[in-house]
Amino acid sequence: MNDRAMHHPIYNMLNHYRADNPGVRQNLYRLLTHGTLGHTGKILMYSVDQGFEVGPDQVFGEFSHGYDPWFHFKLACAGKLSAIAAPIGVMETSVDQFLGKIPLILKLNANNNMMPKDSNKRYQAVISNVDDALRLGCIGIGFTIYPGSEDSYAMFEELAEIAREAKSKGLLVVVWSYPKSPDMQKAEEISIDATGYAIHIASLLGAHIIKAKLPSANIFNKALEPQFQKVNLASLEDRIQHVLRCALARKRIVLFSGGEKVTDTEFLESISAIATAGGFGSVIGRNFFQRTFPEGLSLIENVVNIYKMHGYKDKFCEDQCDGNSRR
Repeated sequence: MNDRAMHHPIYNMLNHYRADNPGVRQNLYRLLTHGTLGHTGKILMYSVDQGFEVGPDQVFGEFSHGYDPWFHFKLACAGKLSAIAAPIGVMETSVDQFLGKIPLILKLNANNNMMPKDSNKRYQAVISNVDDALRLGCIGIGFTIYPGSEDSYAMFEELAEIAREAKSKGLLVVVWSYPKSPDMQKAEEISIDATGYAIHIASLLGAHIIKAKLPSANIFNKALEPQFQKVNLASLEDRIQHVLRCALARKRIVLFSGGEKVTDTEFLESISAIATAGGFGSVIGRNFFQRTFPEGLSLIENVVNIYKMHGYKDKFCEDQCDGNSRR
């Protein structure tokens, strides 16, 4: 391979996945080279599973366009994002209208917000499978786990089996990994140590890409407080850098959740922190679609510009690295 190609960040990232088959690596390449952030080493993925997780009226009520799955595809495509992740119903109603426009991640499991509030059950139902992802032309599957929950071992076993099948068929495995434990207060679910632990578990379970929430300055395991004196907990950038280490020393891609809708200023500050810390990117839903189409598109452009400032683009490698770089 040409020396310039070998040092391009895309190939540096692909080198961490050399145990995977060509189908998986090809799909990862597609993700890393699609959209405005293609070839920069950054990923900006659109997610629309919140209607299932939270409820359509609560999520889409203020902006009724959110009920229409085509709106989400139109916004993601107009923003030239890296990929869109969604449950099977959204995919089946939309893929024919947007063939080849954007890479797809099929979210295989889901929770719902009508569970009793005092329930200790922290589980997700598997609602589609790897063959559905292949049928719909997806590049990968998404799966949520709750490390620390009473149901976590069953979820780990489900993921292990599904990931094995997905990889054998050339699909990426994207894992939403959120700590949840009966011993945790809500605020502790995003503590820096619990977030890093959940990222590490997902990495060890074989995830190619992990979606995590931004870590707070809280420490769940108080015995670790002396160790975290080495981290500037007041700095979001430092906290992000720490949890990225938990992804096998950055050998797995971690994307951070956008969370609930906040002001443009607050949201872009968090994106800047991710970019400054050397993060790989984000998976965003509500902060894009809980706005009008022009407002959402404008915010996407601002996010893309921040990540581009911290990424790398090389026209040489955009042209397939001259055709001499095939592995």
